[in-house]
Amino acid sequence: MFSNFKVGNRLFFLTAFASIITAIVVLFGVYGMGKITDNVDSMYNERALALTQLGRVVSGIGVVGLDIFRALQHDPSSELSKLHADHTMTGHLDQAERLLKEIDEAWGIYASTPLAEEEKVLLSQFNET
Repeated sequence: MFSNFKVGNRLFFLTAFASIITAIVVLFGVYGMGKITDNVDSMYNERALALTQLGRVVSGIGVVGLDIFRALQHDPSSELSKLHADHTMTGHLDQAERLLKEIDEAWGIYASTPLAEEEKVLLSQFNET
């Protein structure tokens, strides 16, 4: 069929075919990039933010433990109390209370993010205790 066409017509059809294939590939690429962007956006909003809040909870719990330990070092019968002679133990306990409020806030933000079913079960078990 194409053998009856002139060289110019053959080149036109070849160019048109290549252009159509290129346009299809571009459309699939744009569609795929849109899906990737949506998935990355979803992953960030649903998982990364939740993990950030969990990180705040974990590090806050560690710091609260350290503040309580420091508060215990104010016992006058302990040799370590000499290290804390310039302040009272209420400073450490106030710091621990402030951190506990921050932990509760971070936990609330984490609990409000979209969670998988397994995470929801663990969250409800943790909230019951």
